[in-house]
Amino acid sequence: MVAGPLVRASATIRLGVRGGILPGTMGLRPDTRNRIRTNPEPVLSYRPLAATIVPRREIMRIVLILIVAAWGIIALLTFASTSDKSLDAKMTATYILAWPVLAVVLFLNEPVPLWLAVPTFFGFLPWFLAGPHLYAIVRDPSRSRTDEIIGIPRAYWKWGGIGSILLGLVFNGFV
Repeated sequence: MVAGPLVRASATIRLGVRGGILPGTMGLRPDTRNRIRTNPEPVLSYRPLAATIVPRREIMRIVLILIVAAWGIIALLTFASTSDKSLDAKMTATYILAWPVLAVVLFLNEPVPLWLAVPTFFGFLPWFLAGPHLYAIVRDPSRSRTDEIIGIPRAYWKWGGIGSILLGLVFNGFV
């Protein structure tokens, strides 16, 4: 029976220094430390193969770059495909393309006043809903309404914008 790493570790702890692995013996038992080992035990690593080739931090950076690149390509193709569609489709495609760019530019230029940052942050909600709305109005142009912007009534835009600016001013007063 071959002992696994947990069994060996518990045996070392149970035997203590007397029968276990001594410090400075390079992991060999006291009776075998002077012998030449022809087949040393392999060092087990629980890291995936990709993590040994590319560090985890770099993997996340690559994943984020791929997500942003895919978003950009899809948004540009969507924007280009709405050139012959209604005004609502063009505005929705523009919002899908422009809001993330505006948010990144704004947040990279720190410090941003909260009365400007909070409305930009809350702009994610209509951006999140803009994709299904665009899909619906491209499939059926009669679903587009004149009193809506990106499928959201104008009153929600007006009062939501005012509320988010006031919330940003309140947060700015407390910070």
